[in-house]
Amino acid sequence: MPAPGHTMAVGVMNGKLYLAGGDHPENVHVATLQVYDPAQDTWTSKASMPAPRAGAGGAVVDGLFYVLGGTTDRFVSVVQAYDPARNAWASRSPCRRRGPCPLRWRSAARSTRWRPDQWRLHGCNEEYDPASNAWTARAAMPTARVGAAAVAVGNGAYVVGGGVTGPPQESAALEVYFPPRDELRPGGPACRTLRLMDGLQTELAGAR
Repeated sequence: MPAPGHTMAVGVMNGKLYLAGGDHPENVHVATLQVYDPAQDTWTSKASMPAPRAGAGGAVVDGLFYVLGGTTDRFVSVVQAYDPARNAWASRSPCRRRGPCPLRWRSAARSTRWRPDQWRLHGCNEEYDPASNAWTARAAMPTARVGAAAVAVGNGAYVVGGGVTGPPQESAALEVYFPPRDELRPGGPACRTLRLMDGLQTELAGAR
């Protein structure tokens, strides 16, 4: 990467990897957008986000790269979409809750903390429709947590690991959401190794 960093929003579009925002050394939030082209093995800087933030969720829908939620000097519900054809960002309808947001697809399976002096974990699961620019509440996660990873596998969105108390303690939970049925349930054996934001390795066990 052009510079060290962590907690970036990530998306893959047209065979390229997009990294937005995040924390650089000394926990400095940045607004940068970097694009990696594996065919050329090169990085390119694109238009920065309107404001720095870290811990946001990232997803690609209909040719746009969405960056959702995250933190600045506080937890935010900001949603912005990057258009590579215009090299420009546009604001979209904000998330219903503020904070870090793992997200894949059109469903935001996320937990959040929203008070600076106290952890308040939520199992909220929200779906964003780009056509109507609107959010809809869906079936909640059985395990409320923060710092989880999320990924689409087949017809389900898997939510893995995270923290379950405040200050957070690691969770081995593995749960899967099925959008057509609006059903969220355990997804198989728990993780073998856990991850929050401390560099530990996560393994997805039993997800098929």
